[in-house]
Amino acid sequence: MPEPAGDLRRLTAIVIDSVLLTGLLGVLSLGVRVGGDRPFGAFWAVAIGCGLGVSFLNHVVLTRMLGASVGKFVVRTRVILEKTGTRPRVPRLVKRWLAGYGFLVLWLIMAVFDGADDPEDLCGVRMVRRRDLLSV
Repeated sequence: MPEPAGDLRRLTAIVIDSVLLTGLLGVLSLGVRVGGDRPFGAFWAVAIGCGLGVSFLNHVVLTRMLGASVGKFVVRTRVILEKTGTRPRVPRLVKRWLAGYGFLVLWLIMAVFDGADDPEDLCGVRMVRRRDLLSV
């Protein structure tokens, strides 16, 4: 079983995915703002809904199809099951996607109170370097 990818690769993938999401949301929100005369609350509801949709496509659909989100693909890592080394199926990826939002809140709280290390992945999924996966 390949070793987990390093923290720098993981962080870089997160940054790339975040920049992608922010850029797409910026373009979309500009289009919604220019294209329609919506109240402020409706604008944010659309923006948040679209953000969740793009995030779902990136972290669930693309990861199921390619083994990686856009950010993970760029840094040459893949997502595999810890026990078998195979590509995770959609239900596990959805669980991981939802748990990621909970982890974000937990990470912010831990940062404020100088918490310990990051919690392990809740879903039995591991991010590994593509090169290590090919050599197995």
